[in-house]
Amino acid sequence: MVARRPEESRPPTLRDVAARAKVDPSVVSRVMTDSPGLKITAATRGRVLEAIDELRYKPNVLARGLRLARTWMLGLILPNVTSPVYGPLVHGAQARAEKAGYCIVLGSTPEGEAQEELFAQLLSRGRVDGLLVASAKLGDELVRELANGPAPVVVVNRRVQGIESSAVVDDAAGAKLATTHLLDLGHRQLAHIAGPPGLDTSMRRRQGFRAAVKAAGLSNAVVLPASGWDADSGYEVGLKLFAKHPGVTAVFAANALVAMGLARAASETGREIPVDLSVNALHDFPLASYTTPPLTTVAMPLTELGAAAVDLLVAKIEGRGARSLLVETPPELVLRGSTAPPRSELPR
Repeated sequence: MVARRPEESRPPTLRDVAARAKVDPSVVSRVMTDSPGLKITAATRGRVLEAIDELRYKPNVLARGLRLARTWMLGLILPNVTSPVYGPLVHGAQARAEKAGYCIVLGSTPEGEAQEELFAQLLSRGRVDGLLVASAKLGDELVRELANGPAPVVVVNRRVQGIESSAVVDDAAGAKLATTHLLDLGHRQLAHIAGPPGLDTSMRRRQGFRAAVKAAGLSNAVVLPASGWDADSGYEVGLKLFAKHPGVTAVFAANALVAMGLARAASETGREIPVDLSVNALHDFPLASYTTPPLTTVAMPLTELGAAAVDLLVAKIEGRGARSLLVETPPELVLRGSTAPPRSELPR
């Protein structure tokens, strides 16, 4: 009778992988977490990865958590988990977390006073090892309180005074690109439907819009803040915009959902897009291709943002300090049918 090898009679262990690759078990662990301080040759790394694949090794997360007093779970708080705008962000965060040996737990921002207790319990009871806050609904003071708690916190696409760890994209550059596109088409009666007032994200997009219109020598551009980041908010502020500023021919919206609500307000007030009104927005997502007409957007590097935020959080968990970063991938204009020259510029 032929004896079975250990890895054939039981699930393979870290030591089995190390033996197959002829390295120390600590090397296997650091390869799997892509540890930046690991100094090995490409050939050694290749042997480890090949051994992992051949043995179909999967780490025992439960045992590892008990040993290191970790859950190997990261919380990601979004304004609304159903919003398609956040899909790339979640995808980037999940992929990077999995590579580092963690799982992502998604949550949305609740309304009312219960939110403070909910997130405080999430951290203090050790249900997650750290928290990614990608929600603008949480007030700055609450975010600061969470950051002073028992587990690390990283703020995503937002800066909060007093918190060292944040990851953002260049919202100002994205807003400037969107606005410049409208100006290049010949529009001179512009409006910006901004995000809720007082938020860092809203202010950065507003700065980009104003920089573009200032460079064009315009002083009559309109800025109206929406009450939220959803379509309902875009619809409500759109009705106000068209009532107070009927001559506007182009609008840059704070995000794609706000733009969709604005488009409905335009239709109800007799404006055809893009003949009477050009509309574009920050953040691209697949449904933007299926609106009528398809929505011109500026794609931001949200996948990279999610990955970068996880890197910062894991670094804090592992005691490698706190820092902030700007994702340097430039924004990209995605041209579709919702923008065109103003009616006076169209060929007759």
